[in-house]
Amino acid sequence: MSISYNERFFLLFEDLKKKGELKTYVELGKLINETKVGINDLKTERKKVSIQHIHDMKISYNSINTDYLIGTSNQLYVSSNEITQLTSATYSENSGQQETILALKETIEAKNETIAVLKALLAQKK
Repeated sequence: MSISYNERFFLLFEDLKKKGELKTYVELGKLINETKVGINDLKTERKKVSIQHIHDMKISYNSINTDYLIGTSNQLYVSSNEITQLTSATYSENSGQQETILALKETIEAKNETIAVLKALLAQKK
């Protein structure tokens, strides 16, 4: 019998707890934006683990393997090499975004200069 998504989620929590990275269900609840009752509902499977829960965990703990949480892997954590590759991809995406941001800032500055010149011309005509 396969392990449910909720069971996988709480196995991950227990492992993070062993490592001292999370201590209580209250901390877990804050991390994934759930109340004590919500955590209990997840634990008893009255409520299902959502993509948002998995996302919130991944944001806080980059080393967790989301493939484990969705049932396509038996590894709780990704290797440090995979983390490096993910991080590098993020940096290269950010690099392109930085170039776009700089270009947009230059455009805004140029438009602000044009506006200043037009305001000065209007002031002269009055």
